[in-house]
Amino acid sequence: MLNRLNSLKTRQTNTQTEVSTNPRPANKTAYSPLSWAEIITTETPKTTHPLPKKPTFATQEPAQTEQNHFKKFSIVIPTNFGATKPFKDKTTQESYNRVNEALMEVNAKQDNNPAEARCLLDNRATWTHLADPVFVTSPTTYAVIVHACPTFLDFDDEICTKAFLQQNEIDNNKVLCIQWLGHPKEEEKSHGLVVIQLTDKATAQQLLRGGLIFNGTFMRPMPYTPGPHQCFNCLKTGHQAYQCKNDPTCIKCGGNHTPQDCKDSTYVPSVKRCVQCINEDIQLKGSTNKYKDKYRHSCLSQQCPI
Repeated sequence: MLNRLNSLKTRQTNTQTEVSTNPRPANKTAYSPLSWAEIITTETPKTTHPLPKKPTFATQEPAQTEQNHFKKFSIVIPTNFGATKPFKDKTTQESYNRVNEALMEVNAKQDNNPAEARCLLDNRATWTHLADPVFVTSPTTYAVIVHACPTFLDFDDEICTKAFLQQNEIDNNKVLCIQWLGHPKEEEKSHGLVVIQLTDKATAQQLLRGGLIFNGTFMRPMPYTPGPHQCFNCLKTGHQAYQCKNDPTCIKCGGNHTPQDCKDSTYVPSVKRCVQCINEDIQLKGSTNKYKDKYRHSCLSQQCPI
């Protein structure tokens, strides 16, 4: 019994000695807050997947329509062909002041308003002469084409035209002209195409919606889109005579002179010859017979392939 007690005492002494020489480690799971200095100096751990790079785009020139938004706006108002040049012997500033005075007379005081600017352009014939008496422009027209119009209608007759306009409740002052497209009467056709030029946009839209009627005959008008412009100076298409910078081309012989100065003795007014087609074949083949059947049309007609 005594030996057993001595053994327990010895084990207790050894345990106390081991605890005093080897202290118990601190709890690793305990939370210890970091200081601000430790936070800002702590390196961010590197990720295994790097962040995607910012995409780079190739520099491309903006479209022309986008560039036009940053350009100064200017408008070209053409005058009537053969008219005297407006603002002659006037400086740019004097012309600018005259135009502004004319706009003030028509009470055009609103700036940066596209709708009102478009309205001024559409009605330019009412104020351009106020800036300069010779600055006379043609009114803006709205054309409609009438299909299958009876050829017994004579629009050269004032009484017939007046009756036609009254039946359709069209103001005579808003009609610039009514003309046949082509020559259906001379060709003995029963129906043809008629182009009505109007100076009022609302009247043109009314005709397109409701149609036309004359003595019980209903006619359906459509918007009229004219073909490309043809120059009467050089006989080429794409521009008009007042814009032409080319040499004149004679419609009689194809020479580089006006028809008034033509001295071609072989020209016969009743015999049509297209100088455009003749000159083109001469450039391609070197020479050609001017009296071929394919040349028997006017260079100003729709029969010309050029």
